[in-house]
Amino acid sequence: NGLWLKPSCALLASAGGALVRTLLGHTGPVTCVGVSPDGRFAVSGGGSDWHGGDKTLVLWDLGTGRVVRFMRGHQEDVTCVAITPDGRFAVSGSLDKTLKVWELATGEETASLRCHTEGVVCVAITPDSKYAVSGGWDNRILIWDISKGNVVGTWLGHKCPVNCVAITPDGKCVVSAAGNAF
Repeated sequence: NGLWLKPSCALLASAGGALVRTLLGHTGPVTCVGVSPDGRFAVSGGGSDWHGGDKTLVLWDLGTGRVVRFMRGHQEDVTCVAITPDGRFAVSGSLDKTLKVWELATGEETASLRCHTEGVVCVAITPDSKYAVSGGWDNRILIWDISKGNVVGTWLGHKCPVNCVAITPDGKCVVSAAGNAF
């Protein structure tokens, strides 16, 4: 009784299958990626390295491998990105202590959410596309109203940086993990 994963999109190769394509567009390391619910698009985030980096989000057409648009606004490395389940927005987090909401149809930044006191390193979005949950180096988990751009809840239970967050499919629970990497 092993767990089996079934691809939901024909664009993705099966495990051990051939590489479909390589997407080129960032000028530095790619630090995160999110895929739209319909599997047609991806958003990747760029970080920096000793040679520079772009700190940019790129919207990709997975069918063609082409860049749809660049989205710029973060001042530091983009560390996480998630696409809303309705496919309308991407939410990105950065070491600049912000989360930004991007309208995918236009590439416009619709909100810049700043309440973390250290870098944001993870984000997840509720199944109804209304809220984002973020975690960061300030040991906190914040719940954001995406449309209003404000914090509606804060959890302070971790004693170390929050490394990842996930939301259950019913939207009722948030699971988080924290700890020092060094």
